[in-house]
Amino acid sequence: MATIFIFVKKKKLCVVLLIIAGLSLFALLVNSVDDYFFDNQEVIPVEGAVTSVDADTTLPSGFVQAGELFSESEWGEISTDEVQGITHSETHWYISTQWEIFKVRRDSLSQIDAHVHLLKFQKLLRSGWYRHFGGMVYHDGLIYVATTGRLHPLTTEKAVPIVVVLDANLEFVRYGILPPVAQKNAAWVGYNPETGHIYSSNGVQELLEYNPDFENGDTIRLIQRYKMLYSHADMTADELVNMVSQGGTFSESGLLYYVLDRKNARNDSYTGIHGFIKKDGDYYEFDVPGVNNKGEDVDFIGIKYIGDQPGDRLWEMEDLTVTKENGHEFIYHLQLHNGKHDFARVVRYRLM
Repeated sequence: MATIFIFVKKKKLCVVLLIIAGLSLFALLVNSVDDYFFDNQEVIPVEGAVTSVDADTTLPSGFVQAGELFSESEWGEISTDEVQGITHSETHWYISTQWEIFKVRRDSLSQIDAHVHLLKFQKLLRSGWYRHFGGMVYHDGLIYVATTGRLHPLTTEKAVPIVVVLDANLEFVRYGILPPVAQKNAAWVGYNPETGHIYSSNGVQELLEYNPDFENGDTIRLIQRYKMLYSHADMTADELVNMVSQGGTFSESGLLYYVLDRKNARNDSYTGIHGFIKKDGDYYEFDVPGVNNKGEDVDFIGIKYIGDQPGDRLWEMEDLTVTKENGHEFIYHLQLHNGKHDFARVVRYRLM
């Protein structure tokens, strides 16, 4: 709020105007992130909720927000500039930015045990000039990273998307080409323990299954395409254009958790993390009831936010990973705030 004094000499009159400026309104919207998450949320009981699809797959009955792994002040030497991806091993977290990947101890977040820059192995990537790590997944000592770029650093034409494979110490192992007929971009890659295959998505409505066994520089074999059928995202064609593919991950039982992000989000009812199960040849959304970050009852892990600001994104919903701790499953979700200096949070959700 600003106070402006206007002095009129002839009438010797002082007029005091109290103005609520447009900038103040914008600041109010942006600064609402101070209460972006609610403490002490409780899972809403759902009478008659589906808890099992078949004998081998049990669905979660709800979620609760369970604090943060990293808040914006706790990143230490880990860069948050264009932070993109998160995955984990039994002992470490792996965090990617546009250009870098960090290996951090799970029992000591300030301890960086390895770090790599994309330029270190750029010359080994023969399919273009790559400039953007995306979402990633750890499995059996290897890290699979979705990576995109251009044909040449001075062009705007995209190179084919690839999956870079690193070992647990972030040393280069190989890379494979995602077939352009299947997808022209690659925001994330996940591993499904139920099938032993890796996955990515073509936009936000088609899931793609790939064979993870490929030689360096080979085209990765596409196995199957699936529709992603939402029950909590009734979007128009115009809204779909502004949806962004950001991250996906699988639980031990093969459930897919997928991030639905919108470029120009305005506290929309469908942004957040949606759960899917394979059924009848496609992936169908299932209910995960709880309370969103605005204190509202929801049937998925809803996250409301302002998605853009003049000339840039504001909040972006990025990658995620699923862990099992003391018999309970947790989702760790990376959320990026763009600005003069980017900051980020890793938010923890417990599945019930």
